[in-house]
Amino acid sequence: MLGISVYLGNDPRHMEPLVAKAQSYQFQSIFTSLHIPEDDPAVYRERLKRLGMLAKQYNMLLFADVSSQSLAYLNMDQPTELVAWGVTGLRLDDGYNDQEIVEWSKQMKIGLNASTVNEDMLKRWICLGLNIQNVEAWHNFYPRPETGLDVRFFVARNQMFQQYGIATTAFIPGDHKLRGPLYAGLPTLEKHRKQAPHLACAELLFQYHVDHVLIGDISAKDCTLSLLASLAEKIVPLRCVMKNQDDENLRLLVEGTHTNRLDLARDVIRSQESRLYAQKNGMKIMPSSVISRTKGSVTIDNDLYNRYAGELQITKRSLPKDARVNVVAKVVDEDIPLLECIGPGQKFRIIVQSSVS
Repeated sequence: MLGISVYLGNDPRHMEPLVAKAQSYQFQSIFTSLHIPEDDPAVYRERLKRLGMLAKQYNMLLFADVSSQSLAYLNMDQPTELVAWGVTGLRLDDGYNDQEIVEWSKQMKIGLNASTVNEDMLKRWICLGLNIQNVEAWHNFYPRPETGLDVRFFVARNQMFQQYGIATTAFIPGDHKLRGPLYAGLPTLEKHRKQAPHLACAELLFQYHVDHVLIGDISAKDCTLSLLASLAEKIVPLRCVMKNQDDENLRLLVEGTHTNRLDLARDVIRSQESRLYAQKNGMKIMPSSVISRTKGSVTIDNDLYNRYAGELQITKRSLPKDARVNVVAKVVDEDIPLLECIGPGQKFRIIVQSSVS
């Protein structure tokens, strides 16, 4: 599941366009913060109601980050009152006691602080009756550079929660309108701070096995949202530039969704559909562009490779030229790291571009 962030302190006129666009790109959730300034509780109350209505209208989940003072500012006694406003669940900051956490888990989704809740605390709450089916583990985002999480710590925390069947959530930065006051991105992992959002998202989903990923910043570019939409389908998007843009038959073989074979190769990603496609369409593939295969080369075995003719591969490392292998395209440099996310049986989508954008 992928999500966006909508902050109640921003211009409310931008609220619906953000939600509508996210939903059109297959995003399923919205995150907001209820860390409310003392002088603006009435304004935030109305904006939260509006956001909850939009979440219902666009069939999206709405999660809110709350402090121990948030409910008082909203003139509420129980957080479950927020459900009527369209709030799906609460990410609990520190300051809540065992009884509150356990009781609220029986009535709505709650997100525990994935970085500060330890296994002893979790076991204690389970013994007290925690409804683990309503519990998720949410990491923070980190506005200040150099304060994002260390990867090893992050992985260890996720593994602990996943042992109990608890889904994990993390944030990636945006690449359009960043959130102030620092405007330095809002990632969970420090390594993702200046990374392209789709690269950070793919790494979280496919290498660190995070369940839910949200854009922490205010927005992302449309082209980025399109790439993230592929990831929402569990498909790794790879932008490529073809050597011969005018060969329509070859383009039909290359462009589209492929599946990496289950018997994982060391050197290449192998499309399990490509040979059958070439055979069904009677494609004759003569030797052409027989050159060295740098990492990220998209290749097709030509007719000299006999029964392998028509097999599409992407090189995971540089390989020498082979008279039986045509180099037909190249993965754009920015997307090369995504090759590490394509494991056995993993679907990937080749997006042919006219040039590097």
